[in-house]
Amino acid sequence: LFIPLISMAMSELRPDQLPAAAGLNNFVRLSAGAFGTSVTTTIWEDRASMHHARLAESVHSGSAPLQESLDTAAALGLDATQRLGLVERMADQQAFMLAANDIYLGSALLYLGLVGVVWLARVRRPPAAALGEAAGAH
Repeated sequence: LFIPLISMAMSELRPDQLPAAAGLNNFVRLSAGAFGTSVTTTIWEDRASMHHARLAESVHSGSAPLQESLDTAAALGLDATQRLGLVERMADQQAFMLAANDIYLGSALLYLGLVGVVWLARVRRPPAAALGEAAGAH
């Protein structure tokens, strides 16, 4: 994805403009990456809280899977507080896993959408003379 974006961003520049454009492009890419990471972790935490609440709704005293888990933990020698803590930890783990699945699905859809944008973008090809000048700049 980045190579076509860089090609589109620099396709109409003169050779003397390329170093500044490359620096600006890298700055924007890194800033956007930091912003995206921040947004993603915030969404991940929010989705994990939502999934934890949904999982907690299904845990009640008459639940057969809950009772089976508590019996297994009791057989291992855990007291009542430790057993409930174990169930809480398992719910947390599953909630964060479900949230990660949501993030991956959203990222995949965003990526596919961006591929479509790159595919439809028009890039002007520099004239052959400009290509010769740019080759000497390296």
